[in-house]
Amino acid sequence: MSQDAPVNSGAAAWPDIDSARAAVARMQTKLHRWAGDDASRRFGDLFNLVYSRAFLVVAWQRVSSSKGARTAGADGLTVAQVITDPGVEAFLDQIRAAVRSGRYEPAPVRQARIPKAAVSSARWGSGRRLHTAPFRSTVW
Repeated sequence: MSQDAPVNSGAAAWPDIDSARAAVARMQTKLHRWAGDDASRRFGDLFNLVYSRAFLVVAWQRVSSSKGARTAGADGLTVAQVITDPGVEAFLDQIRAAVRSGRYEPAPVRQARIPKAAVSSARWGSGRRLHTAPFRSTVW
């Protein structure tokens, strides 16, 4: 055995965004094809995709590049805070471990009412509801 062989520490590297997008697109294409071939087909093992490194990297990229990326979620976190501490990979590792083990519990959504001018609704009062999700939940 070579002394220069890499050690399998069990910690796989996070994919770069291009390879992650390609992996996600391939899986989406497969799922679409399989569903189209057999309308009665059931996909019982999709949970492993939820915490897939590729899917999480793509989710992070979408969240961090969105218009609302500078705004804090209901949990007070912003993209800039995650990048600074604990770092993107550590943040995604935390989410992945919690989801994979079944310990992940989404935090409640923060609600606010935005006033509407001259529009009244018996159901919503005189405004519309705005829901702000916790930052972690936007990634997962």
